[in-house]
Amino acid sequence: MRRPRKGISERREFRQGSTGCEVPGGRNSGCEAAGGEHLCREFCGLTAENGGDCMEKTEIKSLYFEELAEMVAAAGEKPFRAKQLYQWMHQKLADDFDEMTNLPASLRAELSAACEYVCLDLADRRISAADGTEKYLFRLPDGNVIESVLMRYHHGNSVCISSQAGCRMGCRFCASTIGGLTRNLLPSEMLDQVYRIQKITGERVSNVVVMGTGEPLDNYENLLRFLRLLTDERGLHISQRNVTVSTCGLVEKIRALADEKLQITLALSLHASS
Repeated sequence: MRRPRKGISERREFRQGSTGCEVPGGRNSGCEAAGGEHLCREFCGLTAENGGDCMEKTEIKSLYFEELAEMVAAAGEKPFRAKQLYQWMHQKLADDFDEMTNLPASLRAELSAACEYVCLDLADRRISAADGTEKYLFRLPDGNVIESVLMRYHHGNSVCISSQAGCRMGCRFCASTIGGLTRNLLPSEMLDQVYRIQKITGERVSNVVVMGTGEPLDNYENLLRFLRLLTDERGLHISQRNVTVSTCGLVEKIRALADEKLQITLALSLHASS
């Protein structure tokens, strides 16, 4: 079996699938649709000739630009197609591949067949009559729901996002932990909370707080990928200085995060008299 290209196979921290495919972020969702096997074969190294049977899709919105460019090049497309695709996902905030009208229809069909495109469904939206704060309930692709909040300030719009469905930290003062941890959110599922709110309101989001449901540092690798995608100059390019990550205090992960030399703000949630 031909091995995946170096750099692609090493970044698999947001995998959810468990079959024999080396696709980052893969799920057990199949890629048998016409044309879909082309992109998937080039990306994960499975071919009909050697008996490969890829049963997972590439979770495309969680890929770094360099990974996306490698996938697109391996599929025989021109390099500029990766830039167009990345802009549609992270600047224009497209709902699906069909909106990407400057991509050839054949490429859009291949992408739809070979890749999973996360776009959260809005389940509920409530607006406070007191101060205009907006609470959003989003439904994930697997049916779980998460909450996000939009807060408007004189310095810009701030969005508070969730990092997990549920939480296992057991903090008695927090309702998020009542049902325990269901699962970690993918980088794309964290990103899309920001993307959906910006697209729904038509207003620029300039500040992001990871302080919703879940312990962000308990979803460490996905959190890092989310932060880098959120602040990438090819995407929304939100300043790292405008991003805050809240934690209940996972010391080893705090030290690891410090080693990343990011310019984000770290907030500690302390609820004790001593």
